[in-house]
Amino acid sequence: MKKYLALIFIFIFSLSGFGQKLTFALLTDLHVSPKSISDTALHQIVKEINQTEYDFVVVTGDLTNAGSNAELKAVSEALSQLNKPCYAIPGNHETNWSESAGLYFNRLFGNDRFLFRKNGFAMVGMNTGPFMKMGDGIVKQEDLQWLSRELKNVKANKEILISFSHYPLAEGLSNWDRVTEILKGSNCILS
Repeated sequence: MKKYLALIFIFIFSLSGFGQKLTFALLTDLHVSPKSISDTALHQIVKEINQTEYDFVVVTGDLTNAGSNAELKAVSEALSQLNKPCYAIPGNHETNWSESAGLYFNRLFGNDRFLFRKNGFAMVGMNTGPFMKMGDGIVKQEDLQWLSRELKNVKANKEILISFSHYPLAEGLSNWDRVTEILKGSNCILS
């Protein structure tokens, strides 16, 4: 895997000590173009992940280089070879550079946000835009409402929350303070 780490960021998390154990791979900033070295690297990383005992894989944006449908399809085809669940959210290359305004991403990956549970943990991922060229990132109002509604169940179930986004929850994300406020009330240990 060392050969490919310069091209694709992969983080391996193993969380325990909360009475539960969770191990997952986090891929980000893939910047794949079909039939390129980044595409080859992604296929190799998928093979290597398949040889592990990770619970799942999360991809946090910039799956593509230029946001084209062909690039999204190449990434989707590579990730479909995973033998474990994979959850993806778009990055700025898929939101404001997308030739389909994000519709093709949703068609391939099901949605531009996710919430799932594993071993007493709840994982939430949200689209952080931006939705205008050269604009700041932002979590859409409907996603904030969805997040607030869904995290009530997380808190009620006493689950441990892990949050995923492409943009860090800091400056550069125009409503980071609102997102952070929502997450703080829900036992979020990693964001």
